[in-house]
Amino acid sequence: PDPTIPAHVNLEFMGFQNAVAYKQIMDGLPYMYNDLEAYKKGFEEFKTSGTISKAVGTEDSNFRKFQKFINKYSRMYNNLEEFETRFGLFSNIANKFQNYNYGDDLVGINLFSDRTLSEKKAFFG
Repeated sequence: PDPTIPAHVNLEFMGFQNAVAYKQIMDGLPYMYNDLEAYKKGFEEFKTSGTISKAVGTEDSNFRKFQKFINKYSRMYNNLEEFETRFGLFSNIANKFQNYNYGDDLVGINLFSDRTLSEKKAFFG
C-alpha cells in the first residue's frame, strides 16, 4: 500500500458509492455528478436522507470521465479522501493525454490511471 493514500475505511462512504453505482445502472446514466463538489454534496445528502439524486454543478469533463472509469473498472474507494486523491491522479493522466483524445476515445486511460507510481511499480514487480 502507498502511504500517501488515506487508508481508513468509511462504511458510509462505501455505501454511498454503491448507491451511486446502482442508480447509474438503473437509470442508464454514464455519470451522476458534473464535478467533485456536486459529488461531495451528494454524499452529504446521502448521509442525512439515505437517497441519491442526480446533481448538477460546474461541468468538469475529467470528473465525468472519472465516473465512467470507476464503473468500467469497478473501483471502490475506502473514504472521501482516497476518492479525491484517486481523482487527482486520474486527472493528471487525463490532462496529460488530453490533446490525443477525441470524444469518448481516451488514449492513456487504463486500469492504472488512478494509481500512484509506487502502486504501479509494486504491481509490475
